[in-house]
Amino acid sequence: MSNNLLISVRPKFASRILSGKKTVELRRLRPKVSSGDNLIFYISSPDKNIKAISKIEKIVGAHLDVLWDEVKERASVTHEEFMEYFKGKDHGYAIYFSQTEQLKNPIKLESIKEIIPGFRAPQSFRYFSQTEMSNVLSMATA
Repeated sequence: MSNNLLISVRPKFASRILSGKKTVELRRLRPKVSSGDNLIFYISSPDKNIKAISKIEKIVGAHLDVLWDEVKERASVTHEEFMEYFKGKDHGYAIYFSQTEQLKNPIKLESIKEIIPGFRAPQSFRYFSQTEMSNVLSMATA
């Protein structure tokens, strides 16, 4: 059974993901997902919507020096941004993704709250059940 991981990204990174320039997402904690699972992008304020879905290729965890060398061409961040994000950590994670599909109808936060009562946009990430995933995706095609 595949997992569905919803991650929050800022609009500037969302545009890099949608253009194909960014194909690695950085995280301070390792989510419980693996190759083939779904990666759902929630775009934070001011957009406040789900705009794209990708497939996870792999997750790599490493010391920051090693991780930077591995992801610097695909993460679409500067070394300064990378180090600031991981401030206070010596180890980080990279989620490699591909097959990014931009939703024809981005799903607004208000709409998500209608089908998932109590939904709050995650600071970092949250898991979607298969039912939640199906309900949300049906909104993208409506």
